Amino acid sequence: MWFFKKKPAPDLPAHAILDQLKEVYRLERKTPSESSIMGDWWESRLDGRRLAFQERGRGLAAFLGVIEEITEIYLCRNLPGQPVPVAARQHLARIVGAEGAALASQFFLGAHPDGDFDYPALRLPPLRDGTARLSPSIREIAVYESFRGLSLITDETATPTAIAGDLQLAAGMLDALAAMAGR
Repeated sequence: MWFFKKKPAPDLPAHAILDQLKEVYRLERKTPSESSIMGDWWESRLDGRRLAFQERGRGLAAFLGVIEEITEIYLCRNLPGQPVPVAARQHLARIVGAEGAALASQFFLGAHPDGDFDYPALRLPPLRDGTARLSPSIREIAVYESFRGLSLITDETATPTAIAGDLQLAAGMLDALAAMAGR
């Protein structure tokens, strides 16, 4: 993106990336009101929505919109050499069908109820197609109960430019979901 002063090195530690994001998004250190989020984060606004970042191991957690205590959808990226619960992959492929093949090939359900279940929201084009277009550095995505907020967890390969692109994509997903819900 044009707003980063220098091209970031691909192996910047999370705190160095966070420092660049603090400057671009004018982030301020705050204590989240959500009890499920441990520790302080860096917060601002992006297109009228809450935007916050927290270091998570060697990556970052980015929160956008309304952060609810209950997660509606939790997806994890398929990683080479990582065992994926077979049922989780089959459930996702069955839910999204042929139209969601790109999503099902990249992610699996990180948490889901046992037995037969359905997440019809995963068939909604904003979630199905938008999630499949996130950068490869996104390892987890959580969509909250009201579909008005989500979080993205990156790995150590994230760059400020990729995070900015993912946030734009996530904001578009939230806008489309709000329009579908008539908000």
